Amino acid sequence: MNILHIFNEINVSGAELMYLDAAEELKKSNKLFALSSGKYEGELYRKYQEKGYKTYHLHYKNPNIVFSLSGLAFYIQLFRILKEQQINVVHIHKSTIYFPAVICFFLNIKCIKSQHNVFNNRPLTKILAIIRRFIIRFFFNAKFHSISKSVYENEKNNYHNRTYYIPNWVNKNNFKPANDKKEVINLRNQLGINYDDFVLITIGRCVPEKQHDHIIHAVHELKSKIPNIKLLHLGSGICEKDEIELSKQLNVHNEILFLGNKNNVRDYLIASDALIMPSKFEGLGNVVIESMYCKIPTILYNSHGLRDFIQKNDNGLLINPDIESLKNAIFQLFSNEKLRVQLSNNAYHFVQSEFNMEKSLINLLKLYRQK
Repeated sequence: MNILHIFNEINVSGAELMYLDAAEELKKSNKLFALSSGKYEGELYRKYQEKGYKTYHLHYKNPNIVFSLSGLAFYIQLFRILKEQQINVVHIHKSTIYFPAVICFFLNIKCIKSQHNVFNNRPLTKILAIIRRFIIRFFFNAKFHSISKSVYENEKNNYHNRTYYIPNWVNKNNFKPANDKKEVINLRNQLGINYDDFVLITIGRCVPEKQHDHIIHAVHELKSKIPNIKLLHLGSGICEKDEIELSKQLNVHNEILFLGNKNNVRDYLIASDALIMPSKFEGLGNVVIESMYCKIPTILYNSHGLRDFIQKNDNGLLINPDIESLKNAIFQLFSNEKLRVQLSNNAYHFVQSEFNMEKSLINLLKLYRQK
């Protein structure tokens, strides 16, 4: 099959990383294409080329308006790509793009639309979202894919949309536990962290819904109880400057390393004692899968997309979404090394079973071939 993925910008993010990791497996029997529809190509655009994708950059300025000049230009060029490359499957990952399903229908091309989040529209835009989903599914034979059980339930209950649940994955060869104590010591030395420091890590874009400020407040309140506490902060975004400023105001800027976006995420995970994810909501949260594959215990807020990982607090700590609960959970892990080991071992077995790349790819290719 010739498969075209349509993204926003091809950046360091969940779906983009997943299909980059899966390239070696997918290109065994398929030809791969990727289209960046954002203003810029994206940080991973060249990486996609290196992995064997033929890439395109078509900036779609306002995807909500199909019949604008930019919209017509985008779809004319997309039509040409579909015809010239004899595409068999178009897989849309950008949330605001629907119209390729119409083009695909008339060209007899399979169209898959992935739903990546649990965002719930306001009443008026929600009606439009329901109608859009219904039209391309019922009249143009598009199929919808949910990346998590939370997304599946959100689509079913809030948008009356039938989707196929195929969970996210990571490449387990890229995320594995530390080889030995020496590897952890070396990585901590490179970061200027002592081996006996208690190291937290958070990974994700600096945007309001990630609530990184909760972790900064928790570090501030725990500093007297855990003098050797450290936080590795990976990610960037619109809130980054505010978060750095907050750390200075609370006098914990020496305890927090703001590191920006990193490609070698595993190195930072295995240098840590626990992953913190205090998001208001997630589609799923691939970084949790990565952490569990690395045998790093997790503390997650009880929110959509995160509660999919933890049911009985036997493979991580699922907590109320507030700073006091976060502070208590961090101190609980700090105080109990045996619990950290137990949670991380259970989490490792859980992700191997539930978030397995080979299993998900088999089901995805079945969906691509389904009539």
